[in-house]
Amino acid sequence: MKCHVCFRKCDIEDGKLGFCGARTVKDGVVVADNYGKLTSIALDPIEKKPLKRFYPESMILSVGSYGCSLRCPFCQNHEISWSDVAFSYKNRAEYYSPQEIASIAKRYESQGNIGVAFTYNEPLVGYELVRDTAKLVHANGMKNVLVTSGNASISILREIAPFIDAMNIDLKGFTDSYYTDVIKGNRRMVMDFIVEA
Repeated sequence: MKCHVCFRKCDIEDGKLGFCGARTVKDGVVVADNYGKLTSIALDPIEKKPLKRFYPESMILSVGSYGCSLRCPFCQNHEISWSDVAFSYKNRAEYYSPQEIASIAKRYESQGNIGVAFTYNEPLVGYELVRDTAKLVHANGMKNVLVTSGNASISILREIAPFIDAMNIDLKGFTDSYYTDVIKGNRRMVMDFIVEA
């Protein structure tokens, strides 16, 4: 089955993983293997996302899983992002339902928390969790932040955009060769994502 999240359009066999290490096929359908499986959860200053003018001096519940569609040699979270090393983290990830994540965010509202940031790994390789959680966070009157490489299809963006209040889209370089040769991505896809966002 072909995955539609990024430019690779991985042809994934049942039970196997795509390049990102987070998409798999179950019963003939491409799904997020990392759905709800968090490797990181922390209450962070919003400036750490980094967002400077979006609710400055507030806190945000930051959540991340495993998997990424890029291979940036400078990645500070490669232990949870890259599929070739993320295996150990996959086995240590703890499951949190969208309801639990939204509930934790609400619980920390009294400590200045404004919502949930999807970050640490590439959240769009598990966009279903972003979508499902962000809806509940909005229902609680809180905000959603997406920290992403933007290396994802416009159809994914359109599915989650109504529930996202702020984005940090990390443009990592300015040439096609840099994207292709160094970080194993697709600059055109990222630029299209930025324009649509």
